[in-house]
Amino acid sequence: MPRLRSQSPYLGHRDFALDVTDVAAGAVCAVGFATALQPQALGPCTLWLQGGPAVLLFAAANAYGHARVPLPLPLLPALAGVTLVAQGAVLATPGAFAGIDLTAARTLRLGD
Repeated sequence: MPRLRSQSPYLGHRDFALDVTDVAAGAVCAVGFATALQPQALGPCTLWLQGGPAVLLFAAANAYGHARVPLPLPLLPALAGVTLVAQGAVLATPGAFAGIDLTAARTLRLGD
């Protein structure tokens, strides 16, 4: 099962990234972002991204099954306290739902 990890999302963190781990080498990975968390069943998986337009960023896993999705955070005081929900998806064979495996969701509160 793939996992989604990250460091603390502080403002001005130019090297902030989300990591999708425990996937096959070379797997196509995506991390989606939304503004709200609400479960929606997709077969045996749960899609957590709800609310507002979702944004997807893509990366390929390296030989060790690790994909890094950079998301540099600007030093903008207006973003302090903004909450984003992130969830990873991996194209997998056979995949839990239509050839896709989903990670658990991660809530990111910017500036904390």
